[in-house]
This record gives sequence, C-alpha cells and structure tokens, in this order.
Amino acid sequence: MTVPLIRAGAMTFLMCATIVQLSAAQDYPTFSAGAVATTVNTMSVVPNGSARMDGKLYGGEGLVTWRFLSLRASYAQGKLGIGSSVPGGTGDPADGGIVGLLLGGVIGGAGGSENPFFDLNIVDANATLGVIPISGLEIASGLKGRARYTDDESERLLLWIVRARYETPIISPQLRAYVEGWNSFAGSATAPDGSASGRGGSAGMIAGFGPVLARLSYGIDRERYGDDIRRETMDGLGIGIGWRIR
Repeated sequence: MTVPLIRAGAMTFLMCATIVQLSAAQDYPTFSAGAVATTVNTMSVVPNGSARMDGKLYGGEGLVTWRFLSLRASYAQGKLGIGSSVPGGTGDPADGGIVGLLLGGVIGGAGGSENPFFDLNIVDANATLGVIPISGLEIASGLKGRARYTDDESERLLLWIVRARYETPIISPQLRAYVEGWNSFAGSATAPDGSASGRGGSAGMIAGFGPVLARLSYGIDRERYGDDIRRETMDGLGIGIGWRIR
C-alpha cells in the first residue's frame, strides 16, 4: 500500500499547489445542487461465471465553484436485481466477491443466482476537488467509492481518481453539452484480494431555465479487482433536476 499512498499524496500536493497559483477571478462562489435518478446495468465476470444485473439508483449531487476552484460531490443508492447469470468455471466463489458467492450458491437464498427475488444493495459516492484553467475545462482529483451488500455479505471499493471534464454551449447559452473521463491512480477493495483499479466516463446535456437546471446523461464505469481476477462494468442513463444559486 506504500506506493499507492505516495502517489495519492503527490497528486494531492500538486493539486493544492495548482490551486494556490490559480486563485483570482470571480468574487462570489456559485452553488448548484440537484436530485438524480439513474437506470443502471452491471456486468460482472468472476472466476466461477458471470452475471448481469439491473436496477435504479436515486441520489443527489452538488457543485461549488469559486474563482478557479471547483468542488463536486455526489451520492446515490439503490437495488440491483438479477437479469441473467451464467455459472461456470472452477474458480473459488470467494474470489468473485458477492457475485461469486451468489453464483456459487453461498448466498441468494433458494435458487441462488436464479432467485428472482434476490436484491443487491448498492451505494455509489464521489468527491473531487478541481481547478478550471480555462472556461469550460475542469481538471480534478478525488475519491470514488462504491459499496455493495446483502444481509449476509458486503464489499467496498475505494479509488483515487483524476478526472477531466469539458463543458460548452450548444445552440444557445441555455443548452450546454459536456463530456468527461476519469482514471484511477490508486485503489483498494475488500474483495477479492485488496487491490483495484478503474476508469470511466460520461457525456450529456444540461438545459438551464433561469435558476432551474435539467440534465440528461449516459455514463460507463469499468473496474478490475486483483490481478484481473474479476471485472465489473456498470453503465447507466441518468436524469437530473436541480437549482443554481450565484
């Protein structure tokens, strides 16, 4: 864990140094916050098979910008149900985390991975601190966390990430489009062996009606656990409504 911690510390130091150099533009901070609903699909590939799950996440997000600084945070939670599963392989179910245990029949109750009433709880949270060197461009670094749990088992993922986002008006100043991507430079997980990495991105449109904001977006995340012993992909279509205060 020493090397990832050194890398995380170096990234944090560089970000703070950049913030100190770049503070001098708008006098008052801008706040925006809103609620988001996302329809998600996940695909898990583990040593003893694969499983596709789907569900809905509900939560909120917020943004504060001041001068050349930005602070973003989001939180969402929901439940995933089994879409389809393909048990197979000779790997240890425990190496696949919750999905591996489900496919191995260790959890899930009657029917295991075929149980239509099985629900997997999921929590997803992000927090980043960034700089805006030019209009529309944001470079940020921070934490991305995800927890999945049942009544019997739980697992957590924590990634240090760097993220780039570009936002620009289209057609009119009230309608904006954005694209962003992120990549991890350190990470840990409780299953299967403690190490993790990931990358992802999203794109969408934001419409402004006075202080009211509406957003439509699509995003995809991909994580790897251990020595590629397990792979997770989650994509989703999100709709958000919020307010902006200058």
